[in-house]
Amino acid sequence: MYSDSSRQSTPNPTLKRTRSSEHVQLPQLEPDTYLQVYTHRSLRRPCATTPDEYEDNERLSVLGEKAFDAAVTTVLFYERPLLGLPEMEVSLRRLFVKIPPCS
Repeated sequence: MYSDSSRQSTPNPTLKRTRSSEHVQLPQLEPDTYLQVYTHRSLRRPCATTPDEYEDNERLSVLGEKAFDAAVTTVLFYERPLLGLPEMEVSLRRLFVKIPPCS
């Protein structure tokens, strides 16, 4: 029939955008912030009474969780084809299922 040499290769067009080779630089963290991020609450100073003295990762964990939720919600908001509110809520529930920690 046809030989491989007689076939013309045609590019396969896609609808996806190509990623930029440029990435946004993450902000530099202060050494005290690194310490706070990686300090578990079990290592909190026993005499700490004000939030400035807590120096553990729980507060940052809550902030990070909310920022992540907002980022995922934004991605779903711009999903194509556009999702209606019911589909968006189902997707959010499916993505944000809380898994209980192991005991």
